[in-house]
Amino acid sequence: MISYVSNSQCDYDVSSSIPSTLVLNNGDTLCITSDYSMTATVLVNSGGVISISNNSELDINGSMTVQPGGKIEFLDCSSNLKVYGNYTGPYNQCEMIVYCESANAADPLTLVSGSKIWNNWCDLAPLPVELISFNINREESRVYLSWVTASEINNDYFEIQSSMDGIVWKVEKIVIGSGNSTDVIYYSDVVYSDGVYFKLKQVDFDGKYEYSKILVTSKNRRTIPIVSLNQNNVLIQYSSKEPAMVSIFDIQGRSIYTNSYIGDVFTVSTSVFSTGWYIIKVNDFNNKIYIK
Repeated sequence: MISYVSNSQCDYDVSSSIPSTLVLNNGDTLCITSDYSMTATVLVNSGGVISISNNSELDINGSMTVQPGGKIEFLDCSSNLKVYGNYTGPYNQCEMIVYCESANAADPLTLVSGSKIWNNWCDLAPLPVELISFNINREESRVYLSWVTASEINNDYFEIQSSMDGIVWKVEKIVIGSGNSTDVIYYSDVVYSDGVYFKLKQVDFDGKYEYSKILVTSKNRRTIPIVSLNQNNVLIQYSSKEPAMVSIFDIQGRSIYTNSYIGDVFTVSTSVFSTGWYIIKVNDFNNKIYIK
């Protein structure tokens, strides 16, 4: 099964320039995938996350405060945190989560100097597949995908899936997983697709599966068409370098008009229509419009 390290991608990592006061708000994530030392005052607000993986140690030279709802994730048994300053955690909350079997789990925090208030940690069973990030980038018909896992358990393969409308999906490619691993693993691939939406389907050896979040391609060469009425014309705005097939149907599904165009904007005179609702299909996209 697939689980995200956080609800967002890494806003900071070991290659980032860390400010002297680091504030992680809701949706912000600091990802530590190798031993790293930083000099900063750190504040983790509600929804903020520090994720430490790959048996790494994070050293913080400065004070650290975790507010209620903030958390620090240790994605294996050996990753740990050292604080050279004061540490303040939320009252009666397990803000430090260690993904490790109970028999092997230990307090991940070492306070080298200063004092600590309300620090709590708890252990959870390791996540089967921990997805750190998932990104896509389009160049013409090529879509480049990359994703990173922090660890994998029982991972057979990934399916790259695409969709034109976010409802009907098709498999573009299968990428073999790494089975069992506690290392950070980088995946990348390219597919030739006109899809607008993309997601990963992660499948275990036992057939169980889970989906990633859905991403939308940017700078898609086939944008979603915009259909509107402009005086006595139906105006269709659709940027495409290939012919766009336009088909218009009445509410009973009867074909009223068919033609193909190349360009960004084209029009259809409303004189060919009676008053009522019509379905305007531009390639694989459907639009509904009322013509008076």
